[in-house]
Amino acid sequence: MAEQVDIALDAMVPALQDLLTKGIFTESEVRAIVNRRRQYEYLLRRREARKADFLTYIEDEMKLEKLRSFRNRKLIAQRRYEERQAEREAQKKDGKKGRHGDKKTKISHSSIGDASIVQHIHLIFTRAIRKWRGDVSLHLQHAAFAKKAKSWKKLGRIYAEALQVHPHNITLWVEAASFEYFGSGTDIDASTSPADGGQAASSAAIGSIANARVLLQRGLRVNPTAKDLWLQYFSLEFHYIQKLRGRREILQLGLNKKGLAETAADEDDVESSAQIPVIIYKNAIKKIPDDVQFRLKFVKTCRMYPETDEVEAMIMSTVESDFANDLDAWIERAEYAADVGGDVYSILEEATNSVQSEGMYLAAVHFAKEAVAVESEAPNTQGGVSFLGRLFEKAHEANISSSDILLEHSRFLISIGDATSAVNLLHAAVHDDSDSGFSKDAQIWLKLAQTVQVTSDAGCTTHQEPREVLEHAMKRIPIHDDRYVDIAVSLFRSLLLQPPKSSGEKTQKKIADLFERILVLSSDENGHKVCIPE
Repeated sequence: MAEQVDIALDAMVPALQDLLTKGIFTESEVRAIVNRRRQYEYLLRRREARKADFLTYIEDEMKLEKLRSFRNRKLIAQRRYEERQAEREAQKKDGKKGRHGDKKTKISHSSIGDASIVQHIHLIFTRAIRKWRGDVSLHLQHAAFAKKAKSWKKLGRIYAEALQVHPHNITLWVEAASFEYFGSGTDIDASTSPADGGQAASSAAIGSIANARVLLQRGLRVNPTAKDLWLQYFSLEFHYIQKLRGRREILQLGLNKKGLAETAADEDDVESSAQIPVIIYKNAIKKIPDDVQFRLKFVKTCRMYPETDEVEAMIMSTVESDFANDLDAWIERAEYAADVGGDVYSILEEATNSVQSEGMYLAAVHFAKEAVAVESEAPNTQGGVSFLGRLFEKAHEANISSSDILLEHSRFLISIGDATSAVNLLHAAVHDDSDSGFSKDAQIWLKLAQTVQVTSDAGCTTHQEPREVLEHAMKRIPIHDDRYVDIAVSLFRSLLLQPPKSSGEKTQKKIADLFERILVLSSDENGHKVCIPE
């Protein structure tokens, strides 16, 4: 082991000597670097190597590279300052300005020490990956470091090796394709050099749509049912189309010197590329035919890019034909109709005809309420109000009933100023003792009490007071019901708010009994917290 460590350290001598000669590190610092690396090399060569030792070694080397880069920039700035000072002195002696010396030359040139630390970190990552090939996080960390260090050629090899080991990891395929398409993703300054941790600007990766397509197609052959991969491929093609359209606009504006033939070729490229997303979508739904949410994600992707209306309409047509009985598909169709100015209510009407379920009716009600602003204020569209009225009648005729639908119906009636009808509706529901009735539904009883109070405040005559409604509810609702205590608290508050003259001894006893009952229920095993009014 000692011999292997010495060989590894000997290989580092030229780079460290170069950094010492350039004045980046002092002798004592180089000695400390060597000692620290020797300790880590022994740890990495133990019989039972630990991943934590590799990661700590990498972290320390990253800090060392950060220090080297900072000092290198500082030295370059200092030398440039000294050069300018010398030039000014020379100009003063000559008595002339701007005629002394030749053009400036670069202060420093890359040398063996400049990229040595970055290369050493890559080597440590490689050694760690060989020991833990199944750990995808190591590949991702290595790729992240390569991006940070601008090691573009190395990054391509990192992704290639990672995909050989992890062909079913979708994140790796997406990241690799993104790198192939976007390249470095940033504009590299022409002065960038390996001294700052990477290849020169001339070797920076340039994006390639062809390479990205090949990579995603390979990924889909290995993972034909990977939804994220299909969506990323679909999005990539739209991004490329936008890039071509932007280039065509520049050519048409005459902002570059290319001829008419090349402009025509760019137009052909746009037209041909515009068909690729459609092909991708059709292939995707062949592999994943029964997932409506998957198709709707393609619609959302289309809305991220301009001029995708035709593709979006094509996708919605397949949703309409293949998912005639799916709730989410109908709601998405209604949203699409709202966006394009279509008849939303006719689609919701057709949806409730096709899918006779509580969920479909509730979804239709919620969507229609948003369309006509019923929930927050009075409806501003008579057609929407009449549609909602027909919808509730239709649900009643189809014997589709639930507490949620009943509550929505009552809110709708109150919103159009017909609180009396809402009271009658809720009253009939809670006094229906059949299996389909709501005599034991605490929510309905509470809503009835609130609606009776609203009606009374409006000056309308009611058959019962809110207090009487709550007293009937206390008799109907089982004490083990989660909402029983809410009924009790509402009744307690109602009794407390009675005028003093009407509060006799019997009422005072009711208040005391209710208070004791609430205290017991509020400290049960479920930890149900109740806010008792003061």
